[in-house]
Amino acid sequence: MDTRPAASAIGTLDMTPLAHVLVYARNKQLSGLLELRASDGREGTIGFYLGAIVSARIVPATTFFGGVAYELGLIDGEVLAESLHEIATTKRLHGEVLVERGHLTEEQRDFLLAEQTCRKVQELFTFPRDTAYAFYEVAPPQGLAIETLAPVWRALRELPLDEAGAKVLSRYATARLRIVDSGPFSVLGFSEEERALLEELEDNPMTLEDMRAFSTLRPERVDLIAYFLLIAKCVSGSASTDRDASGSRRKYIPSMSFRVTQEVPPMPGPVEMGADAVVALAQRLDRTSFHALLGLAEGATYEAVRAAYLRLAKIWHPRHLPPDLSYLHSEVQAIYDRMCVAHRTLTDDTERTATLARTTARNDREELLRQVELALRHRDFAFAEGTARALLESDPNDAEALALVAWALCFAGDGPDEARSAARHMLDRAVALDRGADRAFYFRGLLRKKSGDAEGAYRDFVRAVQANPKHVDAEREAVAYETRQRLQRSRA
Repeated sequence: MDTRPAASAIGTLDMTPLAHVLVYARNKQLSGLLELRASDGREGTIGFYLGAIVSARIVPATTFFGGVAYELGLIDGEVLAESLHEIATTKRLHGEVLVERGHLTEEQRDFLLAEQTCRKVQELFTFPRDTAYAFYEVAPPQGLAIETLAPVWRALRELPLDEAGAKVLSRYATARLRIVDSGPFSVLGFSEEERALLEELEDNPMTLEDMRAFSTLRPERVDLIAYFLLIAKCVSGSASTDRDASGSRRKYIPSMSFRVTQEVPPMPGPVEMGADAVVALAQRLDRTSFHALLGLAEGATYEAVRAAYLRLAKIWHPRHLPPDLSYLHSEVQAIYDRMCVAHRTLTDDTERTATLARTTARNDREELLRQVELALRHRDFAFAEGTARALLESDPNDAEALALVAWALCFAGDGPDEARSAARHMLDRAVALDRGADRAFYFRGLLRKKSGDAEGAYRDFVRAVQANPKHVDAEREAVAYETRQRLQRSRA
């Protein structure tokens, strides 16, 4: 029985390429186990500790310690055969046996273990694009920690630039790139020509075209290096801008992160759900995503969509509704019809692509909002304001982004009076745009509290909680106000 916690992230390599997944785990210093299951039957796992790779495993196994040692010339065929016989009978680790016999030093053993791990990770890059992955926040197997970028670069340089890479480069086609983190370069095995390009980038920002002109490398290799540096966040540079359908300037915001999608429990039937929940679902059908309606996580495979639909069609078809729930026939019919639309959409290539594009844009926004809030907590107001303004540029009616711009502009309420006054006007506009913008109500409540308007602040905190019942800070402020009021009345 699997006693692990539910996966904290799931997806497919078609949606998030493996290179992006690994780089995200590194840069976010994640610890846990990444599991991959390919449609061709292969399976793989990668263990992370604080962003470093500490283990890798592939089933069926193809990369063995002894084979790597023999290939690199550290042992000969006779030693390989003898040691293989011993580990077959004693079940001991191959590296330990070779060290004990004096065929390898401990340093050579550790080098080979790191090389074996790198090769296993590289092999995972050959898994098909429909491979499903899941990340579990559990203690990974113990092992040597290796720089995650090492096998990523080794894998990328053996493969042609794919669609995901071309998309990233197109967003930075005219950006002037400059090295901002050269720390991992020493362990990545760059060639002399590649190092020359990187050294130039450290001193002189260049566009992709400049890099191609400067380097003696083939343009395809230059493009791979630029792609790798961008997803690894080793370079800085503003993304290109373009105009959207309305003619407004739109800033491209690259999607290079590991998409965190909480596991979704199986969708129940109308009997298990209950009458009230069925009516509520029917009322919010237009606001329920196709994936959620089928009880699936975003990015579920075609097979998962079909399997979920076939299961749900049996229990949601109106003719299967029990007599005691017959009064829900119209609601159940509407839900069933919507499930049919969801199935057709998510199994049609054209419709599926459009749906995933909308989902990706929504996920990009949520990730950026999270980054802005993190920057505010660390009082990095410049980053917070700039990122929130980028969101606002994409959608001038984004009330949450407007609220975050206002809060960064007034230094989280600690700025001068002029800044707080300007922020207050922006927050007024935000709540006018969206009465469900809990951030805007909360920030305005804090400004009102700071100015001495306790009652007005209380009203805003209450509205923030009504808009988002999980807004703990707003709830705490409202409870504190109510407690003070009760104490004052008891003393009167």
